[in-house]
Amino acid sequence: MYADMRWGIQTEPANNNGEVATCLKEIELCKKYSVATNFVVLLSHRYGSRPIPAQIRASLFELLKDTVVNELNELKDGDLLTEWYKLDTNCMPPAYILQNISSILPNFFIKSKN
Repeated sequence: MYADMRWGIQTEPANNNGEVATCLKEIELCKKYSVATNFVVLLSHRYGSRPIPAQIRASLFELLKDTVVNELNELKDGDLLTEWYKLDTNCMPPAYILQNISSILPNFFIKSKN
């Protein structure tokens, strides 16, 4: 069985930061339905994208945010963190969840006519 991890990922998994979960699920399906020995091969001329985590433990996020805010930087990185990650107290343990791309950048998935 063959699966290309980057071909055919729809807009929705990309929007809700589920690309990594989609790829891992596909690997599990390949393992489950393979009639022979299975293995994973990573072939490419480059490493590919490095997505940021879709979920960060609250304690780690607070430490990260405190470090960024206490740094003397003019980029307002702390503001970016709090804009893109929101606390979910329903998680056990509580975690900060990366927001959907379209909730912050509404036109991100609109194809240009150029």
